Amino acid sequence: MKKLIFYVFGPCSPGDEKYVTILYHITGNLGKSRHFFEFGLGGTIIGGNTTQPYLFYPIVGYRILPLKSKRLNFRVFGLIPFSGRITDDILFMPFGLNLGISI
Repeated sequence: MKKLIFYVFGPCSPGDEKYVTILYHITGNLGKSRHFFEFGLGGTIIGGNTTQPYLFYPIVGYRILPLKSKRLNFRVFGLIPFSGRITDDILFMPFGLNLGISI
């Protein structure tokens, strides 16, 4: 059985695998005023000793944009890889939450 260790800050233990990930996505929005349905495609390139070096996935979400500048914007989204399986050696988050300030 493989042990999953999750590090947020600091160095990894010497025996643990190390990975580099590069994420990208492109999305579109449908809606009026402040509320939008978001859809798109994205991918993650995984560098390191992994069984699955690339994940490609659809993105579906909901976005709230402010009507005035310098206000909070919000986005929540979900994604599931097209491959149907998620590699068992890297933790994959199938959802996300973004907060920001509009300019």
